[in-house]
Amino acid sequence: MARARTIDARVPITHVMAFHEYNVDLAAIVAADLGLPFHDVETVRSVRDKHRMRQLLDAADSPRWAVATDEESLRRAVVSTGLPCIVKPRDGSGSDGVGLLGSLHDAGRLSHPLLVEQLLRGREVSVEAFSEGGVHKVVGVTAKHQFAGSLVEEGHMFPLLLDPVDHEAVGEVVRRTLSTLGVSSGPSHTEVFLTGSEPVVVETHLRAGGDRIPEMVQDVTGTSLVDLWIRQCLGERILDEVPEVSPGTDHHPTYSATWYRGANATAILAGVGDLRSVVAQHRAAGLDVRSLELRVSVGDVVRVPTRSGDRLLVGRACAASPDAAREAARALVAAVPVELVTSELAPSVTSHGSRTAASEEPSV
Repeated sequence: MARARTIDARVPITHVMAFHEYNVDLAAIVAADLGLPFHDVETVRSVRDKHRMRQLLDAADSPRWAVATDEESLRRAVVSTGLPCIVKPRDGSGSDGVGLLGSLHDAGRLSHPLLVEQLLRGREVSVEAFSEGGVHKVVGVTAKHQFAGSLVEEGHMFPLLLDPVDHEAVGEVVRRTLSTLGVSSGPSHTEVFLTGSEPVVVETHLRAGGDRIPEMVQDVTGTSLVDLWIRQCLGERILDEVPEVSPGTDHHPTYSATWYRGANATAILAGVGDLRSVVAQHRAAGLDVRSLELRVSVGDVVRVPTRSGDRLLVGRACAASPDAAREAARALVAAVPVELVTSELAPSVTSHGSRTAASEEPSV
């Protein structure tokens, strides 16, 4: 805070922005101290702390849950949630630390404290929304697909056009969640399970969705949620410009999908094909490729994805139907030649490098 006040004394700070989950707490504290508009500190804490969020939300909108601080309290928690169950840190993102606990025999490997949640059955989706003055507008619903046997997302598709009744029910539970937590402005990304009865909120975030979801929304609507976010932070009123993609919309000429590729074993990435050539070949075949990116570097250790950061490649493509968009993005990342070398030394190497991309901008 002392540093922020020093800067403000020299050059007055007029606006506070934070576009990454891990910076929102600090931004809220700075804004409150300087008397500037931003998310309320208590709202940020309630969203970031999943235990606190569960305490505030209506039980009907949440899975069964409990907090475990040691093995004994974990045993008590699973009496409520049942097994298998989901275990996760009280804060975090990118699937870090999130796992499926199938047996109490595995309890000894866990770090505490943990949030223990009922394993929900059904379809998990994300809901992109935007708020202004405490009014919440649902942009649309995104389909998510996970790697086989994993909780890590393999792909996303926007928009997912639910049955109109389901779409309204999902929108209502998201609006209720945001209001309960005191969210008044900015984009939000809420994960929801469609259980066959009422939708259940997994968690929400004070940011636009990750995994290229804002780009997918822009592919479909022509509107940049990030641009709207910046303009709102600068004091503009933008809610009327926020797009809404719903089953009631007359026509959806474009669907956008993002797909990831992961390794099937722990190995060293020894080589990767030319991304621009892959993009050119797929565009020549008539596919609407938007981007292709290598998320690691040659020489890095790669592994079967257990968190979002473990994924190797990501591609994005558009098409006139959901299935065609998914297949185009999936085929794009599958077409990249990748050379993996299995080594006993691989698990001990911790190299992390830069990213390589081929997209609408060849120089990116």
